[in-house]
Amino acid sequence: DGCVGSNEDKTRALLDWFGGKVIDLPIEKAIGKYLVNYIYKPIFVNTTAKDEKDFNKYTRMMISAVDQRTKSIINEELFLQGLKGRLRAISMAEEKMSRITEIFSRINEHDHTIIYCSDGKIMRQDDEIRHLEYVLELINKEILGKGKASKFTASEDVDTRMRLINSFNKKDIDYLVAIRCLDEGINIPSIEAALILSSNDNYREFVQRRGRILRFDPSNPLKKCATIYDVIVKPSYENSALMKIELRRFYEYA
Repeated sequence: DGCVGSNEDKTRALLDWFGGKVIDLPIEKAIGKYLVNYIYKPIFVNTTAKDEKDFNKYTRMMISAVDQRTKSIINEELFLQGLKGRLRAISMAEEKMSRITEIFSRINEHDHTIIYCSDGKIMRQDDEIRHLEYVLELINKEILGKGKASKFTASEDVDTRMRLINSFNKKDIDYLVAIRCLDEGINIPSIEAALILSSNDNYREFVQRRGRILRFDPSNPLKKCATIYDVIVKPSYENSALMKIELRRFYEYA
């Protein structure tokens, strides 16, 4: 764990052990049979000068960690620091917060909605606050419209999570605000919509998120479709590296 490309290496090892793919079920075959359909609604925001400055700083860090002659990584720790920094710069793009009211107004669903936030912090007046806590506060103070929200993070124990899921299913809670812990091992078929305020470049992560949102709900046979609202960061024309990261998810969902 922690090595560059370790997930790919593990995948290859598993495929070798099993002698290739055991089953191949692309989403176009799963929808309608194992998953409901979905509407994809990208919401575009622009980078600011600070966003691009941060992204470019971490890009240079990654470049400095690579031997330009052999294209091999010579400082893995520095490379990973730069990689994480670039993704955080996208996740914490300033327009995601300055336009949060407008972004939220585009959500047609007012319950059974998941909101994925960054694990970073933002400045609020003279102090820092977690991105997740800030969004949670805006919802519960009805600044983003009416509704009740609760956080769903790794800090909650299993019993608390089960109570939250039960409240969410019964509409006692309208929104679950999460970072990553809703990606694996959690089954909430009552989800009808998701707002992705933050995502990284992990293909497995955003495929898992989509699968979680599209599960059939045995208690609600009317759930035939779900909606994914995805905030896409658009950089300046010159910054193609940032755009490639965001377009990878956009093309997969679209």
